[in-house]
Amino acid sequence: AMERDINYAYTISLVIVVSFGFLYMGYLFACFNSLTYIVHKQYMNAGKFVIQDRDVFNSVISALVPIGAIFGAVVGGPFAERGRRRAIIILAFLLFLCSLLCMVFNFF
Repeated sequence: AMERDINYAYTISLVIVVSFGFLYMGYLFACFNSLTYIVHKQYMNAGKFVIQDRDVFNSVISALVPIGAIFGAVVGGPFAERGRRRAIIILAFLLFLCSLLCMVFNFF
């Protein structure tokens, strides 16, 4: 039988990275949960189209997080195939641009 050497440092590092990923996802859910109440009030005060019930609005926004994660995982693969560094630069620029567009609501 062929013996395999197990790289314990790599395995432990991988488990830690995955654990922090789940921790980060839980943190985002907690932040979105409290943030959506503020965003809902801001939209209601501005007279923008929004779901009237605050709890339904919170549920919809929270449900979009895993959907966005799935979309990012599917779309991220082809980006990474063309080079990880290039993909990170392009997606960082896209994130910056989208963040600026989200701030437009605060000014207009």
